[in-house]
Amino acid sequence: MKKLRIIFLSFMLAITFIAPAIYPSMGNVAVAQAATIKINKKSLTLEVGQSKTLKITGTKKKGTWSSSKKSVATVSSKGKVTAKSKGTATITATVSGKKYTCKVTVKEPVNPYLKDAPFEAKELKVDKISFVIPKNWVTSELSETENAMFGLISEEMNQEEIDSNYTLLTPENTILGSSVLLSIVSTNEKAPDYEDAKEFFNLYLSEDYLKSLIQDVGFGLKVENFKEDEFKTDLSTVFTKSFQLNLGYFNLKTDFKLYCLFIDNYFIAVMTTDAENLNLDSAAEYMMKSVVLR
Repeated sequence: MKKLRIIFLSFMLAITFIAPAIYPSMGNVAVAQAATIKINKKSLTLEVGQSKTLKITGTKKKGTWSSSKKSVATVSSKGKVTAKSKGTATITATVSGKKYTCKVTVKEPVNPYLKDAPFEAKELKVDKISFVIPKNWVTSELSETENAMFGLISEEMNQEEIDSNYTLLTPENTILGSSVLLSIVSTNEKAPDYEDAKEFFNLYLSEDYLKSLIQDVGFGLKVENFKEDEFKTDLSTVFTKSFQLNLGYFNLKTDFKLYCLFIDNYFIAVMTTDAENLNLDSAAEYMMKSVVLR
C-alpha cells in the first residue's frame, strides 16, 4: 500500500501537468546469420489490433514487404504486421527476387464486453489487461519527459522504482484538450479486500487532501462539487471521485472524475478530464467494467 500512495500522488499531479504528446519509439532489430535465407514464421495468428514483426534471416540484404489483403493485415517496410480485421492474408518478403511468405490469420478480439458496448467500440490491450474503449479515442503513450516527471516523485520520496504504465486516450473531436488518462501499476500483490481498498481511497483522496494538493499548485484553482461513489464489476469494486476545478481568475471550469480498481497484481486508475461535455464519464465507466485479464 505504501508504494501505491506514491503512484497515487503522481497520478493526481497529472491533473495540472499532463499534456498529449507522442514520441515514436525507434529500435534496431538484430538479424541473426544463418546458412539458409528464410522467414522466421510460416504462419501467424493475431487478434484485431495486435502487431508482430516478421524477420528474414540468413542474409544482410534488405527485402521488400507486401500484403495480399491490406484490409485484413498490413505490413510495414520493416516487416511489422498489424491485424486490421477478421480474415486471412499472405505476407510476402521479396529478397533478391525470391519470395518468402507467411500466412496470417486474424481473429476477433477476445474481450467479451466488446459486442455489448453502448458506443462504437474497439479493444485496448495494455500489459496483460484488456479494456473496451470508444473507437474514436486516439491512444498514445506518454512522452519520456512526462514519464520522467512521475519517476522523480517516487525518487524524491526515497521509494523503490514503481512498475507503472501511463496511456493517454484523446477523443478525436476534442478542441479544448479533454482526455482520459489510464494508469496501470504492477503491485505483485493480492488485491486488498473491500474495506481495506475503501480505506485506502478515502485516506489518499479525501476532499481536504485534494484541496491542499490543488492549493499548492496556485493559479487560483479551486476544487468544487466533490462527490464520491462506487460500483461493482465482475472482478471487484470500482471507487470513484468526481470534482470540478475552477480556475478562479477566469472562472473557467473543468470536470474531472477518477476511477480506481484493485485486482490481483494490479492497481488500475482512470482519470477523465472533460472541458467540453463529451460524455467521457459513461465511456470511462464502461471501460472499467470491461476489464479482462488476458
